[in-house]
Amino acid sequence: MGSGGSCGSSGSSAIPRRVRRATKRRTGYRRFREGGTAAIPGWRTDRGRIFIRYGAPDEVLSRPQAGSTAPYEVWKYTRVRARKFVFYDVTRFGNYVLIWTDERRESSRPNWRDLLGPEAVEDVQRF
Repeated sequence: MGSGGSCGSSGSSAIPRRVRRATKRRTGYRRFREGGTAAIPGWRTDRGRIFIRYGAPDEVLSRPQAGSTAPYEVWKYTRVRARKFVFYDVTRFGNYVLIWTDERRESSRPNWRDLLGPEAVEDVQRF
């Protein structure tokens, strides 16, 4: 009976974590659904995936109309460890992809500076 109680307590502590993850996934699905009629579920997009993994960003720099540069967003996290994620709308139809981050566990595009252009790169670095 003692081992059954310990299993129950460890299982119950895991439930909130599963619930939190499911809630993040649902939120990611709704907030970051992309692609119009050929919609990609939000949790399968780069922004949705980052949201599910790291939570809501502490600050967001959004440039929906960035002159000659396609729209982009920068997410900044400052809680546990400082991180930045740069998402770029390659198609200009709201399909944002991750092009740069200082998080080692995520990949960046080697040409991210060329995609953004010098003014936008400065904007990202100042943020």
